[in-house]
Amino acid sequence: MHAKSRLLWIAVSAGLLFSENVRAQERPIVIRAATLIDGKGGVMRNQSIVVQGSRITRIDGGAQSATYDLRGLTVMPGWIDTHVHMDVHFDPNG
Repeated sequence: MHAKSRLLWIAVSAGLLFSENVRAQERPIVIRAATLIDGKGGVMRNQSIVVQGSRITRIDGGAQSATYDLRGLTVMPGWIDTHVHMDVHFDPNG
């Protein structure tokens, strides 16, 4: 393969990969959960978490299509510590 052909192939490949990454970042990720704990004592049922890029943009009870369907599970969005021993629980009174 000639040097010019090789450079052209690399440029086309990089362009295709870059455009796919840009399109992937534009599409929001929707995570549907049965229970959502907000970290402030609030509990919501049957909600979807909409993530755009690296940020949670909204909580939406009516989001139609889920990227990840976690119905039947509890989600605590935004929490970083993946190993905790919760020593309190949330009851109907908060």
